[in-house]
Amino acid sequence: MPLAEEEKLPYKSPRELEQEIARLEKEMKSAADALEFEKAALTRNEIKELKKALEKVMAG
Repeated sequence: MPLAEEEKLPYKSPRELEQEIARLEKEMKSAADALEFEKAALTRNEIKELKKALEKVMAG
């Protein structure tokens, strides 16, 4: 599975990236609360990649 920064992101703006990150953070917390630690870890990794992509977009 390609990482977020390696694939073409479907997000059009930094705002959309921020919204997706916030949604995934809630999903990660829910997974951890449900003791689904592998899912939480995968979601955490996706969040990290989206944050990297956001930094690149913000840097220009």
